[in-house]
Amino acid sequence: MTVLQAKNIHKIFKKPDNLHILKGIDLELKHNESIAIMGASGVGKTTLLHILGTLESFNTGSLNILNNTTLKDEIRNKHIGFIFQSYNLLEDLTLLDNILMPARIARKKVTATSEAYKRANLLLEEVGLENRKNYLAKNLSGGERQRAAIARAFCNDPDIILADEPSGNLDFDNSNIIHNLLINSVKKFNKSLIVATHDKKLASLCDKIYYLENGKLTT
Repeated sequence: MTVLQAKNIHKIFKKPDNLHILKGIDLELKHNESIAIMGASGVGKTTLLHILGTLESFNTGSLNILNNTTLKDEIRNKHIGFIFQSYNLLEDLTLLDNILMPARIARKKVTATSEAYKRANLLLEEVGLENRKNYLAKNLSGGERQRAAIARAFCNDPDIILADEPSGNLDFDNSNIIHNLLINSVKKFNKSLIVATHDKKLASLCDKIYYLENGKLTT
């Protein structure tokens, strides 16, 4: 089953010089499939992920997510989980509160007996941070923050995970931990994944690899 399909996506940044960053992108993501997108810095990998996650608009083309082309906010909040290179945790909140943030945004019930609360604690165990749940995010190491970011991405039980350079700020050992944790979590929870990465090892763990160059995707 196809969960995401982009057809002939074009993106032009009018300022400062009409940069045509994406030139007719076609991409299909199926249920339980993992796709890596590789390319040099500045070629548009992050822009493409933001478009696929409905965080950013595009000029022409079409984007279908779970047979929906219009309800962007609802689709994003309920069906897409994001993992960012810079973690994007709220530093003065506890780890548990950070992981629960997507549930709050989606207006789910969040109490000590709610499903969202139980799932957040389960995810903390999955990423090995159950003993850190009451720590403030600013007191965690980089590796711990990215593990927390993975847990947060799965909080709403989304269908699709979009990860942007998830190990870009980490050392070799922590990168390997994050790679394996991400891929294993996607498989365990039956999710679909698109990851933008420079890392050939992470890309090799995915089902398909695409290369973004000169605004085009190739295999």
